[in-house]
Amino acid sequence: MKAMHKTLWILAVTVALLVPAIAQAQTVTTLEILDGKVIYVHENTVVVEMSDGSARVIDVEPDFRFDVDGMKIAANQLVPGTKLKANVTTTTTPRVVKVTEVKKGTILSIVGQNITIRTSEGTKMFKNVPNDFVFKVHGKDVPINKITEGMQLSSAVVIEEVDIDTDRDVKVKAKPPKD
Repeated sequence: MKAMHKTLWILAVTVALLVPAIAQAQTVTTLEILDGKVIYVHENTVVVEMSDGSARVIDVEPDFRFDVDGMKIAANQLVPGTKLKANVTTTTTPRVVKVTEVKKGTILSIVGQNITIRTSEGTKMFKNVPNDFVFKVHGKDVPINKITEGMQLSSAVVIEEVDIDTDRDVKVKAKPPKD
C-alpha cells in the first residue's frame, strides 16, 4: 500500500511539473499582413475596404496611433482614401491557471464532475475532475463516482487548469490619399 501511495505521489508531482512545460511548448505566433483603404471614419471607428474587396469595420483603441509618413496620428484624424498596411502579430500562450492542494477536507457538494470541498483554508471548487481520479477517504482509494457529500478527505488533490493568453501587436503604416 505504501508503494502505491508513493507511486501516486510521484505521478502527481511529475504531472505538476510537466503541465507548465507542455503549456510553454505550445506557444504559437502568427503574422498576418493586411492591406486596405479607408472609406469612412467616425471617432475611433474606421471602415476599411480590404484588398480582397471586402469591407471591415475596425474599432480602434483611443491611444492607438497610425504611422502616416512618419507622423503618429489618431484614428479620428484619418481621411477617406488613406491606404493602410498592417502587420498583425498574434501570440497565443497556454498558461497554468491554478494548482490547488487539499490535505484534509469535507465534501460539500458534487455536481457532475465538479466537486466543492471545505478545507482549513476555505471552500474550494474543483471543476471537471477526471473519471479516473482517486480520492483518499479514511486511507482508502475512492473513485469520484463513489464520493458522497459529507465524506472526509485525507490526501492531496492536485488540479491544474490551462488557460490561453493572447497578445496582439499591430503596426500600421499609412499613406495619405494623393490630392
